[in-house]
Amino acid sequence: MPKVVCNGAKLKCSFGASPGSLTVTENQTVNVGTQKVATIRDHKPNVNISDFGMCSSAANPAVIAAQGSPVKCVPPLFLTWLSQAATVNTDGKGKLPLDEASCTFCVYLGMVTITDTNSDEVNVP
Repeated sequence: MPKVVCNGAKLKCSFGASPGSLTVTENQTVNVGTQKVATIRDHKPNVNISDFGMCSSAANPAVIAAQGSPVKCVPPLFLTWLSQAATVNTDGKGKLPLDEASCTFCVYLGMVTITDTNSDEVNVP
């Protein structure tokens, strides 16, 4: 079973130069130890998902304007997280938890994955 993802998890973007991190804001009731469990709704740029340093996506208009050179990562939007943990609900309102296999995508086609769940081996049922 995959591990659940918690506040402070480490992230990687396929077009980013630096690791990012996850801040949980959508769940205020379910914890693993002292950390809040992340949900599929924790996907807002610079609120839930930090930037990834420099962006090299050819779909990014700023990269195109810079003639292919990497530019500061400023994602305007991430899609809702795709999660395998569809059988568990954190609050009864459709806030499904993230698991270590979850991913999301930036509108510039960067795939964001979880590299460290920050959850101390707790598994999603």
